[in-house]
Amino acid sequence: LDREIVSEYNLTVRAEDGGNPRKSSTTNVTISVLDINDSPPVFVLPVYHKNVSESYALQKSITNVAATDADVGTNAEVQYSIVKPNLFPHFRLDSKTGILSLTQ
Repeated sequence: LDREIVSEYNLTVRAEDGGNPRKSSTTNVTISVLDINDSPPVFVLPVYHKNVSESYALQKSITNVAATDADVGTNAEVQYSIVKPNLFPHFRLDSKTGILSLTQ
């Protein structure tokens, strides 16, 4: 099952006895597929490119990176971070909004 493709199934189930004549009844069963964290976040753009002057204002937004996740609930919540942040002390990336700004 893949919740991202089909999140719910509606089945009709029949019960039938062995008598003569046979008697039967039906009921409906709804199966909801629960989400697992099986989809990675996908960035809206494959590459973000911005030019920044040497006199760019501190704390000013440079760009906003964005990613979406096909999962639902907490599995779809995306958090952002800079890989090896110690190598890039001049920049700050807001973990919730994806806003990249200049800090030094």
